[in-house]
Amino acid sequence: MKKTIRLISISLLACCFSACSTAYNRAWKTFEDPSPDDAFTGKWRGHWTSGHNGHTGGLRAMITHEQGSAYKARFHATYAKFLQFAYTNILTAEPRGKGVITFKGENDLGKLAGGVFKYEGQVNGPHFKSSYTAKKDHGVFIMERITP
Repeated sequence: MKKTIRLISISLLACCFSACSTAYNRAWKTFEDPSPDDAFTGKWRGHWTSGHNGHTGGLRAMITHEQGSAYKARFHATYAKFLQFAYTNILTAEPRGKGVITFKGENDLGKLAGGVFKYEGQVNGPHFKSSYTAKKDHGVFIMERITP
């Protein structure tokens, strides 16, 4: 019974997130980097991998500068090839040298999606690598910058 309720909850959550994914895909197609000279902003594509259970999936991000050291990262992740999740996170970034930026942030994705996730990573030129941790998961995001 508990597994059935969880499966139904995940299915409903996936339906809700798929609507968000449609909006994300439209935004992705029309997104233009507002700050092409900023090493952090732009479109990124790669994958995520869970260090907890080995699950993996596709990952995309559109990153824009908000103000000061704050950047808005709009992520889109796939899971099990058919589940899609889109969410936004504010990352605090700090330049560390030519083309190198460190960043961190956290986001509460809700109890069904795993709760609070904390992110910490680095952009080095066209390479984006971030670790993430949550109560029941941890892993990495690996992406490459997409140049127009």
